[in-house]
Amino acid sequence: MKTTFEPMLSVRETREILGLSRTAIYRVINEGHLHVVRVSARKFGVEPAALRAFIAGRRRPMNDDGPGRTGPTVTTSAGAGGGDGES
Repeated sequence: MKTTFEPMLSVRETREILGLSRTAIYRVINEGHLHVVRVSARKFGVEPAALRAFIAGRRRPMNDDGPGRTGPTVTTSAGAGGGDGES
């Protein structure tokens, strides 16, 4: 059985992939949503498999607003007062 090695990603690379700010990525890590490995006293690494698991856990169908969420509110001019500020 051959094991494939995937190099770890830095926190910076991970946040760039996810499109998160520095503060947001560390919040995700500190809350335990993304598993990291300490590679030195001041550096963490992210295993690609952990990143894939994080992404997979965050995916949901496009039409699913999730529990406790509501979709966008759509109003029409009928019964909405016209929206022009005049009565």
